[in-house]
Amino acid sequence: MKNKTTHDFGGGPVPAHQHSNGGGWVADTAKVSKTAFVGPDAEVYGNAYVYGNAYVYGKAKVYDNAKVYDNAKVYGDAWVYGKAIVSDYAWVYGNAAVYDNAKVSGDAVVSDYTRVSGKACVYGKAQVFGDAKVYGNANVYGNAAVYGDAKVLGKAEVYGYAYVYGDAVVDGDTEVSGDAFVYDDAFVYDDTVVDGDTEVSGTSSEEESSDLETESEMGINKSAEERLQEAKLVIHKDLHEEIEDAAIDVANSIQCNPDGVASLLVDFADTILALARNQ
Repeated sequence: MKNKTTHDFGGGPVPAHQHSNGGGWVADTAKVSKTAFVGPDAEVYGNAYVYGNAYVYGKAKVYDNAKVYDNAKVYGDAWVYGKAIVSDYAWVYGNAAVYDNAKVSGDAVVSDYTRVSGKACVYGKAQVFGDAKVYGNANVYGNAAVYGDAKVLGKAEVYGYAYVYGDAVVDGDTEVSGDAFVYDDAFVYDDTVVDGDTEVSGTSSEEESSDLETESEMGINKSAEERLQEAKLVIHKDLHEEIEDAAIDVANSIQCNPDGVASLLVDFADTILALARNQ
């Protein structure tokens, strides 16, 4: 009798095979369609299901009862597990993790060290990056972005062109929409509605939200790093990947030499913004 091929996915060797499209390791208990791509260093195991034209590559892992399908991509060092679903044209990459019963779909992008968990959903053209966390029954959608160390949880909804970033927390039945900004140490909770051009930069309750100052009233002067963050937000998947990589590289360089490169970074970020907005 021919010996069965095995592979150690971290819990000891189990029966497995290398996928015909890409060469990545797939446990015999998992299902991967012939049309799906699993790169040579990627792993699919447990009862995971990868199908359609989905791509799993880099050192990405898809396991437990997770599903990745349609034209979705999971790559880098990203993990998708539990009963999580990544579908449509969504991308999950970097060191991001999507797990529990979370869903990432549409053209959404989840990257860096973010965590999307619980029954949270990220969809539309929303972006979640940095060290942000979206969990509970929260929804992030439209063209919204959650980044930095921000947290969106409870039954909160962030949508439209709203940005939640810094150390901000959006909780409860809160809605953040329109062109609203919630940032720094802001804590928005209960049934608060933050919309339009409203800006929240400190602790706020439902009663306080109507008195918040706008960005123009506060006279905020964006730094080079803030411009780069904005550039990253508008660089979406319809731009060339090398442009996005270049912007990320420059953003990283700001930490190494913030004084010497600040002027150059502002010009670079503005150029990327102009390219992105012309797409």
